[in-house]
Amino acid sequence: MRFQESFDQLAAFLLRSVRLLAMAHRKTGEDHQVNQRCQANLAKNRDDRVRPVVRKFFLRYRFIYNSSYRQQGEHDHHPCEAFHIALVTPNPSDGFQRFGELITVVIRNDVPQKFSGNIDRTYQSFLADATNTPFTIRLSLNVGGSDPTHGPVGGIHWHVSQDNKIQYIATDERRQVIPWVRVINSKGEVTEYRTAKFTNDISHYEIRQMDCMDCHNRPAHRYRSPNDAVNFAMSIGKINPSLSWVKSNAVAVLVQKYATEEEAMQRIAASLNTTYANVFGVVALVTEVQNIYRQNFFPEMKADWRAFPENIGHKDWLGCFRCHDDKHLATKGQKQIPASDCTSCHSIIAQGSGDELNLISPKGQKFKHPGEEVTGDCNDCHSGEF
Repeated sequence: MRFQESFDQLAAFLLRSVRLLAMAHRKTGEDHQVNQRCQANLAKNRDDRVRPVVRKFFLRYRFIYNSSYRQQGEHDHHPCEAFHIALVTPNPSDGFQRFGELITVVIRNDVPQKFSGNIDRTYQSFLADATNTPFTIRLSLNVGGSDPTHGPVGGIHWHVSQDNKIQYIATDERRQVIPWVRVINSKGEVTEYRTAKFTNDISHYEIRQMDCMDCHNRPAHRYRSPNDAVNFAMSIGKINPSLSWVKSNAVAVLVQKYATEEEAMQRIAASLNTTYANVFGVVALVTEVQNIYRQNFFPEMKADWRAFPENIGHKDWLGCFRCHDDKHLATKGQKQIPASDCTSCHSIIAQGSGDELNLISPKGQKFKHPGEEVTGDCNDCHSGEF
C-alpha cells in the first residue's frame, strides 16, 4: 500500500488520534514525547487497511508538534484550542508528494447543536432490606437545547448556550466547591453570586468559563458506585433479586478495603459463598459481583467512584448543587441562582413499584422517599454505598 495513495485515509485517522492526544497533552512541548505517544496510540488501531500505512508512516515520518495557542471561535465567548501538526520526512528525495503537509487540529469548546428537549429516563433501584424491595423512578429530564438554530434555548443545556456566558471560581482541584458564579446574559447584563462565607478578592483566583465538561466530567470510563452497579445488575437479572438481603450483602463486600484485585476476588467469593451456602444461584452471584469490582475498582491505583466525582445529577455527589443550592446570593440584592428547585430540570412522571408505576402524572409528582420522609439534599445521606 503506497503512502500517497492512502494519505487521506491515514490523515483522517491521524486527526482523530491527534485530537485526543492534544487534549490530553496540550501542555507538552517536547516533540519526541508527543511522537512516542502518537506511535503508542496509533499502534492500537485495528484496521488492517490502515495499520501497514501507520507503520510505514512512522518509519519515514515524524510529528512536529507546535505549541498550542488560544484563539477565538465563531462566538467570542467559546474559545478554541488550535494545534499544528506537521508531517515531515527526513529524506525529501524519497519522492513523497506530501512532504511538509501541515495538519491543523482545532478543538472547540463549542455548544451542543442537537436539540434534545425532554428525555424520558427510568431508574430502577432496590432497597437494602430482606426482600430487596424494588423502587423505580421515571423522570422527564428537561435537557432542552443551547443552539437557537436547532430549537429553543432552554433546559439544562441553557448553561452552554451561545447567548449566555457562565463563569465560576472553584476553590478545590476537583471543582466541587464553587463559592462564586458570574452570569452574563445575551444583553450583556452581569450578575454575580457568592456564598455568604466567600468574601475573597476574586483577582486571586482562576476564573473558569463553564463548558460541557463541568457536568459531563466522566464521559469515558465511569466508575460506577457500588449501589448503582448492583442496582443495575439486579434490574437486568444478573443478580437474582429473590436472594434474601442480596442488595445489602453485595454492596457490603464491594466497599471493603482490599490491597489488590486478587485479594478482592478471593474475599468476595469467600464472603458470599459463606452467606449463601447451599443456595442455588450463588455461583452466578459471586461471578457478577466480582465482575462489578473488576470494572469499577482498581485498588493498586486507589481508583474507584470515591476518587472521581461525577457531576451529572446530584444523588451521590453535589453535582448541580455546587451552584444550585439556595446558598449563592447575588451581590446586589438577595436574588438566588435560579432553578434551585426539584422541578426546573426534571419532573417525576411515576415512582414506586407495582401498580404505583401506572399512576402517570404529566405535570410531575412530588418525590416520595422510600420509607420515612427525609429532608436535605440527596448527597447528605447517599454516598454511593447505599
